[in-house]
Formats: sequence, C-alpha cells, structure tokens
Amino acid sequence: MGCTLDEGPLLTPLLTDGHEARPLIEAFFAHVHPLRCFGFLHKPSFMHSLDCRDPSTFDKDALLLIICALGDMFCANFDGDGNCLSGKTPSRRAQWADQAQQLLYAQMGKISAENLMAAVLLQDYAIRMADWGNAFMLSGLIARMTQALQINLEHSTDILCEDPGLRPDATTKESRRRLMWSCYITDSLIGSGVDQLTLIREEDIKIQLPCSERNFLHQSPCITELLRPNTALPFAPSRQPSSSLGDNLGIRAHYLRHISIRRRDAIVPWHSNSEFAKLDAECRAWYRDLPASLLVNPTSIYIRKETSQVGALLAMHLMFHQTMCDLYRIGTPSLYKLRSPFTFPPEQAAYLRHLQCELFQQAKDIAMLAEEALRHGSHGLADSWIPTIVYDSCRIMLYFATQLHDPNSNDGRSLTNQVVPLVRSNMEALKKMRSLHSVSELLFNAAERMLERLGLQNRGQNVVLDQPYLDQQQDEEQRTAPGTPVQSTPEYVLNPLSIYRMARKSIPEKHAPEKISSPNANGRPVSQSVPGNPSYVPATAPTGPDSYQDILSLFTEDPSRWDWQPSETVVGSHDEAFGLPPWEPFGSEQQLDAWGSVLPSAW
Repeated sequence: MGCTLDEGPLLTPLLTDGHEARPLIEAFFAHVHPLRCFGFLHKPSFMHSLDCRDPSTFDKDALLLIICALGDMFCANFDGDGNCLSGKTPSRRAQWADQAQQLLYAQMGKISAENLMAAVLLQDYAIRMADWGNAFMLSGLIARMTQALQINLEHSTDILCEDPGLRPDATTKESRRRLMWSCYITDSLIGSGVDQLTLIREEDIKIQLPCSERNFLHQSPCITELLRPNTALPFAPSRQPSSSLGDNLGIRAHYLRHISIRRRDAIVPWHSNSEFAKLDAECRAWYRDLPASLLVNPTSIYIRKETSQVGALLAMHLMFHQTMCDLYRIGTPSLYKLRSPFTFPPEQAAYLRHLQCELFQQAKDIAMLAEEALRHGSHGLADSWIPTIVYDSCRIMLYFATQLHDPNSNDGRSLTNQVVPLVRSNMEALKKMRSLHSVSELLFNAAERMLERLGLQNRGQNVVLDQPYLDQQQDEEQRTAPGTPVQSTPEYVLNPLSIYRMARKSIPEKHAPEKISSPNANGRPVSQSVPGNPSYVPATAPTGPDSYQDILSLFTEDPSRWDWQPSETVVGSHDEAFGLPPWEPFGSEQQLDAWGSVLPSAW
C-alpha cells in the first residue's frame, strides 16, 4: 500500500496527532502484521482503542511508537534504487524506536502482554537496523516475559468461550497464543539450535496453533491442532471431528510447523534410515501437504494480495527452500570451509553429486521466488530473513557454476549464462531491500565483489574465467587457527550472519577459547573430492601455500569484512561430547543455515 503524508508531519518526531499515526499504523498492518507470527494484534480492536484515546498519550505508548517506526519504513519515499529521498530521512522512526525502548526499559518490572508485544517488535526493528547486540539482549527479555506471563499455557479450558462469565474473550486468548508463537520464533532465531542460547523449550508450549486470519478477524473461537499434526488439546471439546481441525489453521500454523522441523538435530548422512533422510522426507512432506491456497501460483498470489499476505506467503516458501539448502550443503564442505566434513567413500560419488545438484536447484528456486517477491515491491520483500536467504542463493549458484564445473567447457558456459541472470536478479532484490534492512547493503556489495572477482560483472562478454581468482588481503588476526579447536563455543559453531555472532562483534571482550587449535592441527584444507567424483575441480587454480584459501575466500568471505569462523558439520548441540559430531571424534563445528542455525534449526 502507499502512504501519503504531508511534508510537515513527516518531519515531526512526536506523535501528537492521531491523523499522523493512522497511515503509519495502516502500513504496519499491511506489511509487518502478516509476516511470520507478528499478527498478534486484532486490528479492529486496536484501531477502535486508538480512536478513543487522547492523542497526547501516544508518545508514552511503547507499542504504538514501535508500530509507527516499523510502519514508517513502508511510508517513506525512496528513489528507484531504494535510497531515501532528500528530506525523507529515517531519523524520526529511529527516535520513535528509541523512545519505545526507553519506555520499555523504564517499566521493565511491569510485565504485560502489551509490553511483550512492544519487545517483540523492537527486536525485529533492531534486526532490520543491524543492531545485533540490542536484538540479542531483547530476545532474553522476551523469553523471560513469556515465562512470567505463562502464555505458553492456555488461559483456560474454555477454548470455545462458551461460559460468558469467564474472561478473557476469544480475541484476547487468540492474541496471547499468537504472541507466544511469535516469541517461539524469536527464540529459535537467536538460539540457532545451540542449547545454551535457547531459552524457550518447545515441549513446554501447551497451546494450540494460531487459527486462520478470518476467524481471528471475526472473533470466532475455534479449535485448531497442536504443533504435532492431527493432535488437539486434551481438554478441547471432542464434538468437532479431528479431520476438520486443520481447516481452522492459517498460514502461520504451517509456518510454525516448518520452524519446528528446522529446530531438530541431524545425524549422519546417506543411509535410508538416517536422520538426514528422515528430515529430508519430512520437509518434502510438509511442502507436499500444503493446501492449494498456500502454493505459489498466480491464483494464490492474487488471493493473498487481497489480505496483504503476499509477503508472508513468499517468505514461507523462501524459508522452505533455505531449509533444503541447509540439508544439502553437506555436499559442498569447501563452500562453508568445513574442517571436519563428511568423508564420502568412492562408492558414494553419485550420492555426493546428487547433494550438490539438489543444493543448486534449491538455490535457483530461491532466486525465482526472490524475483517474484521483487515484483511486489517492499511488501514482497518485507521479511527481515529474506536478505540472507537471497545472498546465500548467490553464493551457492556461483560456486556450483565455477567450482563444480569446468567453466571452459560448453556445459560450463551454458551453466554460467544460466546462473548470472539469476544472481543479478537476486542482487536487484538486495538493492531494493536496502531501505528495509541495513544488512542488505553489505550483502549486495559482497555479491557484486563475487561477480567482479569471477570476471562475470559483464554478463555475456567474459563468461570464461581466465583469471577468476585474485589474492585477497586478509589481516592475519582474521584468519582462523588451523585444525580443530580444543573447546567449542556458540560463536564458533554459528554462521557469521547469526545474531549472536553479530552481537559479539560489538563487545570489547574478545576472549575466544575456541580459536586455540588442537595439537594435531596441520593447517591443511580438507578436499571434498573423492575418487570417481564427477565434480569438476579447477586445474588452473593459483599455486602457493595460500592458493586454496584464496579460491574459497571468494565464496566464504564475511560480507561485512568481519572474521568468518568456519562452519562445520550437520548436528545439533545435544551430543554428550559437548556437541561434537558422533561420527567425528575431533570435530566440533556444525552445519549452519544463512541465519546461523544448526541444521536444520531456525533462529
């Protein structure tokens, strides 16, 4: 939706007028409310309350201030490149966000659902602003507030609100559920599958999934399923057929179930009964079981446009394909600088190639979805997870085209010509998102550097990589100690774009016990090639002791130029040996997704 505000109000830092706040609130409900599980506010009730309030109280309302700050992101005027136009700076939204946070902290002992809502939205705003330390600390406050409010439990056993004497009403109960699930997603984002960073346990959540938006909007109480499919609350009325419970689920419920899959740990690889195979099958089953209205096609997109849910729909599908990338990236350990990668025996060469091809296909699917999202402007790209998903797609496609295939062959040229337009499209999406997510600027520049160093900046003119690998200057202190570390910390095992690692950058205390290498460290890289592997290994790579790292640094460098601690294998952090992979006695790192999650966990 578009926002039309006069020049005067746009430059006014305080919300002294309800007419000024309304278009910002409308923008919030149109763009942010549909995403993930941020839809915990009942819009008609909220707007009615707003109309009945004295506008002079707006500046003392933390929730209203952060809603306006987020809504303002979609109201400001930008040029075609996503740059804020002169006179339309984001300073006022920053003032509102700062004021909201000050109000929240000033009344930290006043634990309420409204303050928790403000904290959740402040955390999302912090992520968009790349304020990682703030986002990390807010997540702890959010988790503790959920525990204090006990919104992980149903408010009462009267799910259908049949007793008029009981409070609260159906709308408030559903709002509490949605708020709890939003906190669950926030904790998943921060925890990233690492136990010591996770504060909300999934097994402690004893509430049903969010109902459809229609039921919530019309204040219709209903029974839905639990996180586990085809199950309901034990005290829920049994007169409703269990087969119809799924009919009350909305897009948020399917989103949450995929988050639940991502939180699980994976064990070693290629046997049909392995955890890897089970997770792969479960992810595909989740996708296969989506109702037709949640598939990406012209019909569903136009339907979702009517309810401002196009961004939510595309973000959910982007998340699915990113999860599949997380599963299959074990086939490209060099891309993620794995120190203890899987050892694929010669007879598994075809399986390894399958992993690589599937990873490439999922990255292409992400690019296609990003292109569709770009057609819908800022609404389609509103979710703050999208920038890192899109950037990871660029890395995977370029690595597949230039490192796993001979770029001088006919097939290699054809593949490169196929990949470059997709990367360019991803970069356009990153460029568009710069006004919504600060990290997009870093990721766009990193993708541009990759194309430049690979000689692909002029598509169609120089697709043969004559001198694709140039030496990169890296500070010695930014290089990782060779070998496997004696100790493991969350900072070591998390993706460099994870919120925890980003937050650590701003801390002066740089104690890093995980950087102490083991006595057996020799600094030699581990190659992923195996005898009989059809994957192409470049024969024209530069020579010298650092040449291998120079090649890989094209794809593994930190977009922000911060030190990149290499990621590792696919396991969770529950292992008895301090989270070490059970098949690698000296391994300690874990395979991660673009948001920093241990496969296949989510933030």
